[in-house]
Formats: sequence, C-alpha cells, structure tokens
Amino acid sequence: MALKQTRISVKTEKGPYFVDITELVQKEVRDYTNEKGIVNLFLTGTTASLFINENEQNLLRDINNLFSSIVPQGSWNHDKLSFESNAHAHLRNIITNSSISIPFDNGKILLGTWQRIFLAEWDTRNRTREIIVTIIF
Repeated sequence: MALKQTRISVKTEKGPYFVDITELVQKEVRDYTNEKGIVNLFLTGTTASLFINENEQNLLRDINNLFSSIVPQGSWNHDKLSFESNAHAHLRNIITNSSISIPFDNGKILLGTWQRIFLAEWDTRNRTREIIVTIIF
C-alpha cells in the first residue's frame, strides 16, 4: 500500500453556493492506471462542506431550501459575537461532511451514473477553499 497527498484550491462565492469538483478529483487519480484504491477528500474549514449527489439545478435549489429551513441564517449566539453573522454556516458544516472517501479503479473514480462531488459554500463571503486529497493505492 502506498499513498500520495496533494491539495486542491477552489474559489467560491458567497453561500449558499455549490461547486461541482468531480473533474478536479478525477484529475488527481487519472494517472493511477492499473491501480485500485481510495481517494479521501478533507476540506479545511468550518463553514463549508462536501457531499455527493446529482448535479441537477432544481435538486440543488431543494438542497439549499432544506438547509435554509433546518438551519436558517439568523440570530444564533455566535452571531452576537462575530462580525460575520455566519453561525448558520458553522452549523450546516456540522450536519454535513468535511471529509468523504471515494473508491477508484484503473484511474477512474467509481461514482454512480448521476453522482457528482460537490463543495458546498455556506459562508457569507467569497472564499478560496483548500481540499486535502489523499490517494491510497
């Protein structure tokens, strides 16, 4: 078993904002032909998250509406102490994922037909996000 670690930087806009990062991840494993393994993605930050789902605009609107109803932007305790009023972004991170793992085979990530990998930006401003990519093969 061996591993390689790299980083991906992704620019986001003020949240909620969803970025399909599937091709960026695929690019990281494409040279591992004749290999089977796992690619782990770890997002450094507490106001964004990672998820796998379909890239369909109405579904992404539904995801946004779901999170807006479960964790609305508003008067959370953290907002009283912070100039950013971004407690909702921290809370949305808690109920989603900062890390996901995806198998790959012969240089291709093994996602289902409609599955895509997303970075969800929940924060109240544009950001550049860092994802640590660990490839285990």
